[in-house]
Amino acid sequence: MLDGTYQNLILISFLQPIALFGLFLALTPILIHLLNLMRHRTQPWAAMRFIRQAKKFSSRLSKLRRWLTLLARILAIVSLVFLLARPFTSQNGSLFSLSPDEPEISLLVLDRSASMERTSLGSNLSLREQALRQFATLSETWASAKLFCIETVLGEPILLDDPDTLLKEEMKDFFGPTDSEANLPRTIREAFEWLREAKVKSAEIFVASDFQSSSWKISENAEVLKEISEEIKDREGRWKIRFLKLEPSRNLNRSIRAQTVRETEKSILPTLAIRSNQNSDESLSLEVSVNGRPSVIDFNFTSPQSVWTPRIPLSPETQTGWLRISLPRDACSPDNAHYLTYGKTDREKIFAFASDPEVGRILKATASLKGDEVFSLSLNEAIQATDRTGNLILFQGKFGDDLAGKYEEVVRGGATLVLFPSEFEQAEWSGLQHWDALETIEEKSAFSVTQWNPDSGVLADTSGGQNLPLPLLGILKRKVPMLGQTLAYHADGKAFLTRRVLGKGIIYSFSTLPMPSWSSLAEGYVLVPSILRVMEEARTSLARTGLDCGGPESKETNKATPITGKPGDQPSLRAGIYEVNGRLLAFNRPTRESSLETIAVGELDELIGSSHISWIGAEASKSIFKQAEIWRFFLVLMTVLLLAESFLGLPARKSKRAKSHAT
Repeated sequence: MLDGTYQNLILISFLQPIALFGLFLALTPILIHLLNLMRHRTQPWAAMRFIRQAKKFSSRLSKLRRWLTLLARILAIVSLVFLLARPFTSQNGSLFSLSPDEPEISLLVLDRSASMERTSLGSNLSLREQALRQFATLSETWASAKLFCIETVLGEPILLDDPDTLLKEEMKDFFGPTDSEANLPRTIREAFEWLREAKVKSAEIFVASDFQSSSWKISENAEVLKEISEEIKDREGRWKIRFLKLEPSRNLNRSIRAQTVRETEKSILPTLAIRSNQNSDESLSLEVSVNGRPSVIDFNFTSPQSVWTPRIPLSPETQTGWLRISLPRDACSPDNAHYLTYGKTDREKIFAFASDPEVGRILKATASLKGDEVFSLSLNEAIQATDRTGNLILFQGKFGDDLAGKYEEVVRGGATLVLFPSEFEQAEWSGLQHWDALETIEEKSAFSVTQWNPDSGVLADTSGGQNLPLPLLGILKRKVPMLGQTLAYHADGKAFLTRRVLGKGIIYSFSTLPMPSWSSLAEGYVLVPSILRVMEEARTSLARTGLDCGGPESKETNKATPITGKPGDQPSLRAGIYEVNGRLLAFNRPTRESSLETIAVGELDELIGSSHISWIGAEASKSIFKQAEIWRFFLVLMTVLLLAESFLGLPARKSKRAKSHAT
């Protein structure tokens, strides 16, 4: 990869590169010269000896003239070939290219994540707005190239009539701000797939991002980045990637997030994590809006992060409702608010069914650790329990068609279902879950869990900041669930735990059983906190724990009516409170979007380094791609060489020849 040190290198490319095959014609003068030498043979003759002696004086000068004449003829032909190939020059990071300098397509890959709404360094624009303006400027370099943009939320290429389209108010749904997260490597791969399908031969690809670590997920996307690198190398310069380096300002920026929520009859107690990018303590006034009624709470903030649990009183008149907790305005307003819902449900029972008695005993013991009553069900009781099912159902075994259909209705009505696979070897399919076939491995090579989200959800870190010991699990048998969002991954990328939103309810699916012959899940250090958190989530409304904008739930939520924000807001794009089928849901920006960690240039360089990938600053102008057709230079050069060849071919003056003979 090229850094700024090499940005002034001159690129020479050609509009008609096929004409360069004419360079072989430069061998013609050499061949003629060799054939001419073959016509002359050495023949001894005594009468010519005095002539040979007379020519010794001028032999060196004569040879020099002949070599210069030959060189002039060769260079004249080379100049003619370059003239016909129509060379261009531009400052583009490479020394020589046989591909045309004018790309078919100029494509912007736009990071549209929430962190891109931070203020750009040295500007009043957001990083996203800065990227759009910069691309609009740089794209003017190639007047005939078609302009496209593919962004990280919708992931579809959008044709632009002109660069100003990016900045129009009516295009905000496509290029405007969002509260979602991004996955840049996957978006770039999607862009490459589209370019291949469209059979695009040459393209300039601009990637605009703040290079936040959470938007690139280097370890998770290592294979994707490798594919990108190989694709660029295979294209041999016909596709080029330009990374736009966008830097946020150092102005004051705070963020807020609810880690946990506890509710009593008269109040709600959210545990709030407040962060700042400045090392200064201050007194903050937080605005708390309960169902639209604002109030103010004062708080003494200690940098760089404070955790605080205020007690917010609730009106006894309303059984359910919502809250908005806001920080004072700063350089990035979108991360200054967090949304919550409250209200207890009327479903309090926990049911458990397991086809294996040992699994049933473990599940019942786990769910009753905090004193909750757990009702064990036989298969027949499980079938009859649909109309009296409580908040949570723990189920292990195989679903028949009738049972699956009934429980699907229960989940759609708002129940939470935790599934464990059956002991059967074959794959299984139902409306609730699709299970892959049984996989078995030796103990010394046991399956392991390596990736999960430690920031939120049922596998989040403990309140003390400790990770759940998922990597310590030893798994000998597994049946991988195929439906739902993957919350934890095995080392080979397959799902260990999934979460699927179905109607108003949720389905969690584990890939293994809490049995020694299957795994060490029965030891409890992962199973217990996971089940207890699912129980806590099930006791309250789904949105109280917070859903992520842009997450699977937000995209699967249909006909959501915004309670906060603007009438046209969508939960996949904007944070806020939404009503879905009479139920309040809170959607917030993902926790990772508040992270200040960025990837290093060298880290990305190791994975996708190439001479056709370069970095340019956010303030770079189109002059760095300035190009000029230089065929006139080669026309003049060819003329000069032909004149030189003619001059060198002139015979010597008679006076000099006479003087030479006299000598």
